[in-house]
Amino acid sequence: MEAEYIQKRLDFMRQSEGFIFPYVLFIISILFLIITGSITSYQHDTSITDNMLEQVKIETLFQMSHTEFKDALQGHDTLQEDDVFDYDYPYGMVTISIRKIQDDNVYAHFQITTSKGAEYLYQHTLSNHRA
Repeated sequence: MEAEYIQKRLDFMRQSEGFIFPYVLFIISILFLIITGSITSYQHDTSITDNMLEQVKIETLFQMSHTEFKDALQGHDTLQEDDVFDYDYPYGMVTISIRKIQDDNVYAHFQITTSKGAEYLYQHTLSNHRA
């Protein structure tokens, strides 16, 4: 009698309808993992894109200041070590410091700071600055 009661009570295990909930739970778990992974990937891609944009801004600032610095060098008759040139642009600021002048070469440090605060120090050699 007790065995029949247990069999009737556990009858849902023989019917396929009783196993729908575990399947739904499994599918929801898989969907949750996929959505969580996608969100994490999106956040990672966003930070990579922001860093790449900052790098492009740094390169743009370097090119603009380099061109303006070369034009300024042609106008200077006397250029000395430790001279400093400051350039302010919409994307940031560039400070160029003359470190060494040797023959026709000018060794300069470009300190680039973007408007978002990213900083980069670049050492560059200009040759034939009087030409």
